[in-house]
Amino acid sequence: MLSQPHLSNMATQDMVNQKARCFMFWMIAGMMMADTSGGYLKLMYLPMLEDVNKIGSYSWGSATLAYLYHFLCKASQSTQNEIAGFLPLLQIWAWERVTVLRPQIVAHRDARTICHVGLPRGPHATRWFAHISWTNTTKHVLKVYRDALDSVIEDQFIWEPYSDDLIESLPLYCHAGRDIWRVRVPIFCWDVAEVHLPDRVMRQFGLQQAIPTPFPFDSNHFRHDR
Repeated sequence: MLSQPHLSNMATQDMVNQKARCFMFWMIAGMMMADTSGGYLKLMYLPMLEDVNKIGSYSWGSATLAYLYHFLCKASQSTQNEIAGFLPLLQIWAWERVTVLRPQIVAHRDARTICHVGLPRGPHATRWFAHISWTNTTKHVLKVYRDALDSVIEDQFIWEPYSDDLIESLPLYCHAGRDIWRVRVPIFCWDVAEVHLPDRVMRQFGLQQAIPTPFPFDSNHFRHDR
């Protein structure tokens, strides 16, 4: 179905819903919650797509973060040589903040080639869908990246990449729920349980960083794979 993205003018609503479920399943299982299996997709996400009217009410963003946090923790172990999760999110996070890692944007592309007509404008990250240059930045050299990170100075890190004016200029879906962005809560992705601790990065919100209070983890939390 993904190889034939366009529906005929005679398509019924059931056919439209079926195509939408197929695309969302690929996007969720194959991108947002991607694992290290290669081309396999986990079927456990399918029940969440049964009612198309409820799909948008689920907290897919927090689930994606929980999944990525979990595999970032695993990837930090010396015995691991793979990583899973929505890695474009990690890449954009680094490019927006660590200036020594980012490429240079040479020319922007037409945003209309990213989002189809009739859909909301893309998020801020779509600005990286551009013609970029690596002339002044290393590429695919792990040792150089590590050296660059080890020697980063404060002026090379952008603590507050998203100003109030920038956030307000984005589509509504980008700043929905803004009043709970700084809440300390557990976040879940099925059997994965992690925590959202924005009080450790208060400078991101234009606030002064204080010493954060420890999160009350169970003593066995880090001993479990999930």
